[in-house]
Amino acid sequence: MGSPRNGFPVPLIDISPFLSSTTTAESRKHVIQQVRSACQQLGFFELIGHGIPISLQREVLLCAERLFNLPLEEKLAMLMSKSPGLSKRGYEAVGGQVLDKKPDSKEGFYIGIEIPADDPRCGEFSMGPNFWPEALSDEEFKEPVMRYHAEGVRVHETLLHIIAMALPYGDDVFDNLMTDPVANIKLLHYPPNPASSAEDAPVGAGTHTDFGSITILLQQPNHHGLEALHPTNKAWIPILAQEDVLIVNIGDLLQKWTNGIFKSPLHRAINASPHHRYSVPFFYHGNLGTRLSPLDGSGDGTEETAGEHIAGKLLRSFGDIKD
Repeated sequence: MGSPRNGFPVPLIDISPFLSSTTTAESRKHVIQQVRSACQQLGFFELIGHGIPISLQREVLLCAERLFNLPLEEKLAMLMSKSPGLSKRGYEAVGGQVLDKKPDSKEGFYIGIEIPADDPRCGEFSMGPNFWPEALSDEEFKEPVMRYHAEGVRVHETLLHIIAMALPYGDDVFDNLMTDPVANIKLLHYPPNPASSAEDAPVGAGTHTDFGSITILLQQPNHHGLEALHPTNKAWIPILAQEDVLIVNIGDLLQKWTNGIFKSPLHRAINASPHHRYSVPFFYHGNLGTRLSPLDGSGDGTEETAGEHIAGKLLRSFGDIKD
């Protein structure tokens, strides 16, 4: 169990027994029970034993720093609005996204599965080619980022297998979701707090839930800022940034599929320190054509698709859709 914060323990879950070929059935069952409990309560947990090399984690955080240290004009050349159609790849300037009431005090960069420009899917929501900064060599940026992408997909799909086993709908219930999935990395930079006190720090990412299935977050060690809203007393719970500890949270899709049994938690990020903060959330949406019909059969089959839900939320946050 992780350490209690604001009276609420953030679970620490080691999934290495689930991944091991020599583990006992009882050990695997314990991992499944831990994940089920975390998804039902806070919707957040700390993850270890995931198998992503620590050297790669450090390199990806360094990639984020290299990218955001580029001159603004070079980043603006890769602006999301320049990606084809609704593919939404590339650079998000500071203030470009509004997750709550005020523009976020962060800059970001979206990278997903490479969809070539001549692919018929190019330009559909979250489908298209990635931008790669010309000033950074493949060894400095593209190669480590895409290695991390492949590792992250592996961990996401392991978690989905565990979650399927934690539910009463069959171990293969998410197999179709994992067919031709959309899975996007977002490199993030939170500028130093310009205020004279931590209490006056601007909100880096406004209060929101995540739109997809599962999010895995890589944080720069000891550069804290993520907070989750306590489900009952509404206090903000700090989710600490520790080396080789990934943060997992449930997204809207799993809350809808489980009819609210698993929680998509409200959270935010505030960089109250005088230092730059980098993090790498990895959003696993899955197959965008999957309907959000509750798995217990209580829906009527007319529910929106995963893609419709995520696109609506994301496009509104960037001002592409006005209510």
